Amino acid sequence: MNEKEEKVIRFLKFHFDDMKYFRFELHPDYLFGRKIYDPDRWVATVYFDEEENRVKMLLINKEGEVY
Repeated sequence: MNEKEEKVIRFLKFHFDDMKYFRFELHPDYLFGRKIYDPDRWVATVYFDEEENRVKMLLINKEGEVY
């Protein structure tokens, strides 16, 4: 795992590890921009923005709309 991927994982753990009502699952197909849309569920994809030098998250609903 490279440094950018480690920052993404730290971001996820910091924000979601203690949320008891949020089902959180690290799935390799959804990490690091590999897959960002799924017609069966909402997907949060997290990535490292090179220009802003920070981790960002996109939330995509079942219809593919981004929040």
